[in-house]
Amino acid sequence: MVLQPSVFQEVNVNGAQNLISAAFKVGTVQAFVNTSTSSVIHDNISDLIDADEDLPVLQYPAQKRVYTLTKAVAEADILAANRKYGDSSMLTVSLRPATAFGERDTICMGKIVDVCRQGKGKFQIGAGKNEYDFIYVGNLAEAHILAAQALLSAYGKPVPPLETRVDGQTFNITNDERILFWEFQRRISTTIGFPIKDEDIKIIPKWLALLMAVIGEYIIWIRSFGNRQPSVTRESVRLTTIIRTLNGDKAKRVLGYTPKKVTVAANSLTFFGEELSNSSEFLSAALDSPEDLMITAVVLRFTPDFLAPLVAPVLMKNHKASKTLVDHLVPVVEDHLRRAWSNEKHLESKPVDLHRIFRRFKFTRERVVGTKDNPDNYGGLIRGRSPASSQYGIYIGRSSRTSRISWTVHNRASGDDSGQ
Repeated sequence: MVLQPSVFQEVNVNGAQNLISAAFKVGTVQAFVNTSTSSVIHDNISDLIDADEDLPVLQYPAQKRVYTLTKAVAEADILAANRKYGDSSMLTVSLRPATAFGERDTICMGKIVDVCRQGKGKFQIGAGKNEYDFIYVGNLAEAHILAAQALLSAYGKPVPPLETRVDGQTFNITNDERILFWEFQRRISTTIGFPIKDEDIKIIPKWLALLMAVIGEYIIWIRSFGNRQPSVTRESVRLTTIIRTLNGDKAKRVLGYTPKKVTVAANSLTFFGEELSNSSEFLSAALDSPEDLMITAVVLRFTPDFLAPLVAPVLMKNHKASKTLVDHLVPVVEDHLRRAWSNEKHLESKPVDLHRIFRRFKFTRERVVGTKDNPDNYGGLIRGRSPASSQYGIYIGRSSRTSRISWTVHNRASGDDSGQ
């Protein structure tokens, strides 16, 4: 579907103005944090290298994207509302995130995952030397909280010096971890079970990709009477072949923002996101002790049947992350397993034996996020025996080490195996 310019105007510009008006009308709003976009300073055609907040916001015709033009107008309106009625009136700030990804992301991550599952993750447009800045949604949320706290602290006080001022300012927000764009896609492909070897990478010249995009755009435009867009456009080809890096020092210096160093493999996808999104205990323990989850699975894998029911509970209760796996993740997986096997009558009256299911797993330690420049990055992968299955899973990790538990649910009545 192609969104009309009027939709962007209504949502981005009119929406921002409505919020500003409502905030002033209520009279009690002290802090207003705007989520802008880093593309307000970028034409999305040329390279953007280590760009800071001092670069000018682009206007038409330098900026041709309607989305970005409307976001720029909204940002300007929100910043103009800062201290509008003096030091004791509402304070505003605008955050400019890099390309965002994370749980339940259907735009960036969703498209990449779909491509990888179709076996197309091996294709690369251009030389693949273009660096990108990304931002994990959890880090972005943390930046918003820090910005809001800073505004609340400054409310009712005189304007501070520029070097410490937050209100009326813009801030670039990144993971502070640049990565080659196509390497980012290949890491995601690996974490969802489709590793790509260097020798399997197929390079499509940029000029050829642009030509294919032009042809595709016209064909889809004619066939849909202008109501649809092809999956590959000239804009998408350009965006995947240019350098797009941001300088995030201002946010670190003024907001005290420090992005968590979780790797792409650790936080690229969280299946069961809806059920676990409020389980801060599980996510915290998983990030602190990912190895425990791997140890739990391995021990259960090789424990004899008659010992497994005794060893597993002891092992899990004595390991923080393993205990949270039992308390938080296992009930969710049990529910998914029951629904997947709903046609098996014996499962309706008896609980799923997660200990026994654990023992059926195939455990492998393989390089999940390792690169030529940083070969010490590694990940553990636990997965079912049959790759041709619908997948559920949660990816966990910390720093340069990541662990992955990938749950694959099969319909046993049809003869498939089951695993997690």
